[in-house]
Amino acid sequence: MHRNWSGYTSSYIDITQLVKYGDGVNVIAVRVDAEAHEGWWYEGAGIYRHTWLVKRSPVHIITDGIFAQPVKTGDGSWLVPAEVTLGNSGNASANVAVDISLYDKKGNKVAQAETKTSVATLQQATTSIQLAVQNPTLWSLENPALYQVKTTIKQNDTVVDEITTKCGFRTIAFTADSGFYLNGKRVKIKGVCNHQDHAGVGVAVPDALREFRLRKLKEMGVNAYRCAHHAPAAEFLEACDSLGMLVMDENRNFNISPEYIRQLEWMVRRDRNHPSIMLWSVFNEEPMQGTEQGYEMVRKMSAVVKVLDTTRPVTAAMKGGLFAPLNVSKAVDVVGFNYHIQSYDRFHQQNPDMKMTSSKDVSAFQVRGGYSSDRNKHILNAYDKENASWGSTHRAGWKAVAERPFVAGCFVWTGFDYRGESTPFTWPSASSFFGIMDLCGFPKTAYWIHQAQWRNDINVLQLVPHWNWPKD
Repeated sequence: MHRNWSGYTSSYIDITQLVKYGDGVNVIAVRVDAEAHEGWWYEGAGIYRHTWLVKRSPVHIITDGIFAQPVKTGDGSWLVPAEVTLGNSGNASANVAVDISLYDKKGNKVAQAETKTSVATLQQATTSIQLAVQNPTLWSLENPALYQVKTTIKQNDTVVDEITTKCGFRTIAFTADSGFYLNGKRVKIKGVCNHQDHAGVGVAVPDALREFRLRKLKEMGVNAYRCAHHAPAAEFLEACDSLGMLVMDENRNFNISPEYIRQLEWMVRRDRNHPSIMLWSVFNEEPMQGTEQGYEMVRKMSAVVKVLDTTRPVTAAMKGGLFAPLNVSKAVDVVGFNYHIQSYDRFHQQNPDMKMTSSKDVSAFQVRGGYSSDRNKHILNAYDKENASWGSTHRAGWKAVAERPFVAGCFVWTGFDYRGESTPFTWPSASSFFGIMDLCGFPKTAYWIHQAQWRNDINVLQLVPHWNWPKD
């Protein structure tokens, strides 16, 4: 019936024509094959995100069929250009009324519009409506105000489908000389990269645990999250929306064949309503990043994104190729630097009109509670003195970004430890040493280093290590 080639993308399978109706017994069989890996980290296996069996009317809103991203048109004036895509699995063409209402967090209706459209049998149809809004409460890091867009479909005055979609009113902008702006206010991006696994549950992370991880990061002073290196669970993005966490949403596979373009389109279509998302990333550290072929591939992928969403910039996380005559940086809106902090000044001098951000930095090693290194036991001290050859210490990575206004911000590798990549060791170590927090979410020394730099609303004083050394 259907094949899905990526473990990180959702599948929507219409089984209407195949099911037995009435008293017949239906068996839905799903085979999961995790033999072929997509990443070089611990990926898990099986069905570990929410799965739904959905019953719909013949005329219905298709999955991810609502796009309602507010756009500022003037001082206090906004438009919500709502786009609704309908499907019709019935036997005849259908004439329907489409009603869209906007509600604030208190449940007050602030705008409403209606239109009529028709959907041919076994076809889809897209209709657009604009809602005008004056002086909405803006979505911000401190006050992540969310609105609800309620879309109702009526056929012959009967409601046949209805869905509520959250949205947020906010503006984002990157500049080449002074970085990132949220709602017209300059914000230094203080971000982390993360894989999705957690201690005790692997990649089958409950929604409450996702929220716990985000709250621990916010407590440290993090304001942005890079989804490394694939699209996250939808519920994770909902938590980012409600908690006030900016997101770099990342495509898994760097490829322009039809299947992989479909995966990229799926990510943008599913996630484009989330106000937390500020960047679309099309790849991470691809070998062709400094070639004409890489440039052409990203140019096409960027165009695919722009068809679905023109409100956010496209980036690519580059680790090399930045100074090649024709490279990927020429095909994106914001250039992502993976490490290469020593190249910030040179690149900016040669390309003063190009927007820049760190997309991955640091890669420093620490063991929680370890203040004396013992490599035979795979213990590395937590004084922020050891790092991978390609990276830097936490202090040096942030210093390079903080001193350069033209670098929008940073994304530290990583916020949490994760299974896999036990650099600089191998087996029996099975977890990374990069995390600012360990697998369980307990802070290492780096946590307070960043908190002291990133939180301006509190005073930070953390004594390390403990004082209980033996007399000898």
